[in-house]
Amino acid sequence: MDATERVLAALEDRDLLARTGSEPPAYLPARPLETTKIADVLHAVRMANESSYLSPEKLPREHAVKVLLDDIDAARTAALGGKTFKDLALSDTEPCSGPKSDAKT
Repeated sequence: MDATERVLAALEDRDLLARTGSEPPAYLPARPLETTKIADVLHAVRMANESSYLSPEKLPREHAVKVLLDDIDAARTAALGGKTFKDLALSDTEPCSGPKSDAKT
C-alpha cells in the first residue's frame, strides 16, 4: 500500500488526480482525459518525492551516462509523442504479444 499511496500522492500533487471526500477516498481524473498526456503522468510518478536538490538531473554524471540517459528520454518522448489517455483508451484493442520484430520468418 505504501507504494500505491506514494503514486496517488504524486499524481495529486501534479493535479492529475483528485481525491473524493468519501472515506475511504476514491480518486478521479483531475483533468479531462483528452488533455492528460501519458508523459505527464509518467513524469509525475518518476519524480515523486524528489527534492530539487536531490533530483537526478542535478547529480554529476559521466558524459557517457548523460548521453545514454538523454537517448532514453528522447526515445520515450518519441514513443509517447503527445498521446493522451483518451488516445490510449481509443487505440486499437489488439492484444499485445510483445515487441514487434522486423525479422521475417
